[in-house]
Amino acid sequence: REQQDITAYPVVQNGRFGIREPHFSNFGLIEEQNASYFLTSDNGEVEVQLENPDQKQLMLSLSQSTETGTERFDQYILMQSLADKSILLIHLPQVGEYTLQVFAKNPDTQEEPLNVVNYYIRCSMAKEDCKPFPRHNEHSWGPTYPTFSDLGLALDVPQRPCLITRSGKYSVSLAMTKPLLIRQHLFYCADETRENMDDYTFCETVTHKATITTSFPKEGDYCLEIYGTDFPPSQEDLPLLATFFIRCLKPLETGCKTFPQIIGRLWGPGCCLYEPLV
Repeated sequence: REQQDITAYPVVQNGRFGIREPHFSNFGLIEEQNASYFLTSDNGEVEVQLENPDQKQLMLSLSQSTETGTERFDQYILMQSLADKSILLIHLPQVGEYTLQVFAKNPDTQEEPLNVVNYYIRCSMAKEDCKPFPRHNEHSWGPTYPTFSDLGLALDVPQRPCLITRSGKYSVSLAMTKPLLIRQHLFYCADETRENMDDYTFCETVTHKATITTSFPKEGDYCLEIYGTDFPPSQEDLPLLATFFIRCLKPLETGCKTFPQIIGRLWGPGCCLYEPLV
């Protein structure tokens, strides 16, 4: 008897789910123990972790086959870099079957990306209030390797670069092994635009820690970019150290005021000028 409710699996590049050898191993990627490439979600959210010790550049494609063709949902993936891992947070905006294809390439080369692993995702309930993540070039969120580790930095709070706040404020702390020159930029992200919100950030250094406090004047998505280098800086433009995605569900209830500004935008130990006084 013919079954009417059976649907074909989505089509992926080269027709294979799972890892694609030898490309997967050639890029230094490592398969996690008990890894599964057929995933299900009953809340519209999926997390995928890849062992990526060399932090190779990854490109992602999330799609769903429909009666009229293929619909792309690439902006519903938030990729995070953490030490030797790449963590993919995926929000699914509608019920159905999805294909997640992961491609890799060596940074700073003109080589075509190669397909390294494919996942099949079945979603039985869409993510509530699901919206795309802000565009972030081709970079992952989180520390920028190897610059971040070369400067002796480590994430203190939080341990991941994807943050949710219901209080209208958040503090990000970086552990430092030596004094560094730190700068930060905060952007409000909406409708493919970025609005500068630097006046709502406050950076202070205490001993071996840099803490960036942020306040959010309105609900929505924000991008916090942190730049820095050794003292004294050898170049005018500071390298990017880390980026954080922050989703504010509720702005400050008592009103959000800007922080006072000083030269260098860095609060903490400094020097006192005795003379000349004018």
